[in-house]
Amino acid sequence: MQNPSSIEAAAKLATDAEEKSLLLEACILIAVADNSLDLKEVEVLTKVCEALGLSQSKMALTLAAIAQNNRQIKIVGNDSDFDGDEMIFED
Repeated sequence: MQNPSSIEAAAKLATDAEEKSLLLEACILIAVADNSLDLKEVEVLTKVCEALGLSQSKMALTLAAIAQNNRQIKIVGNDSDFDGDEMIFED
């Protein structure tokens, strides 16, 4: 098994679009494992996207999909309290 020494080397191991997307998703899951996303983590994820040849939009959509299923994730610098603002409608 190869042990890549850089983001670029790791990205080269992904051979198709599905593997690239899975690698990006895995990196995002690692970044938010502590339920927090800070600027340094975003910078690394941006480098991952560039190395994989993926857009930042892809990163944002993947992050949004992960975050919508975990309302505990906080993005540093964003003071929105979605739980407090959330409206619940009952039928």
